[in-house]
Parts: sequence; structure tokens; C-alpha cells
Amino acid sequence: MFVFSPLSFLVRWVLSMFLVFSTYNPTGYSYYHWITAAADDHLPLKMFIGCLLAITYAVFGMTMWRAMGPFGIAAAVAWLTTVVWILVEYDLLSLESTHAMTTTVCTVFATLLSFGVSTSHFKVRLIGQTESNYVEYY
Repeated sequence: MFVFSPLSFLVRWVLSMFLVFSTYNPTGYSYYHWITAAADDHLPLKMFIGCLLAITYAVFGMTMWRAMGPFGIAAAVAWLTTVVWILVEYDLLSLESTHAMTTTVCTVFATLLSFGVSTSHFKVRLIGQTESNYVEYY
């Protein structure tokens, strides 16, 4: 049986960070920058990667919605926002530049996605109750 651990959350967080920052980041090396470049070369590859990203976002998004619900998502956004606020308030994070603001927003979004795909596992670990969306009748 799969055991949820801090390492498994870290793996989900790293995958979420990769997903978000490969889609868009302020460095200019992202899928967004690649498809908005003037050159029209590699169009089939661009479309393939775009579909792969869209499917991955759909899976992450549906998993997050089913596991957390609208109230859980709102609570996680509020909590992550206050974390950023605390970091800014105590001068541990500066949002003076657009680059820093964009990186912070992308990090918060990736963290929210990782919370979403980890919530069901965390619930099982915390209270032992599993979730099921499909029930077979015989």
C-alpha cells in the first residue's frame, strides 16, 4: 500500500513547479514564450506539447477540485496569500520587480496544485478514510 509522506508531497510539489514554470516563467524560457515567438517552425511539436500541458492541468485541476472543493481551495489560497504577506512584511521577500512578483505568483499556484493532488492522500493518512468517486454494483 502507498504511504503518504513528506517526501511524496515534495515530489508532487516539484512536479507542480515544473508544470507551472515550464508553462510560463519570467526568464523567457517557457512554453508561452516558445509559442509566441515570431517563428512558425515546429508547429506540430508546439501543439503536441500544448495538448500535453492542457491535459496535465486538467488532471491536476479536477483532482484538486474533487479533493478540496471550492471552500478548501479558497482556504488554501487565503493561507498561501498570508504566507506571502508575512514574508513581505518581514522583508524576507521583495515584490518590487515584475520578475519577483511573477515568480511568487507562479510558486503560489504550483504550491496550490501540489496541495490539491496531495489532499486525498493526506486525508487517508490523517483520518484513515478513503475517497471513491465510482462504485460498482453487482
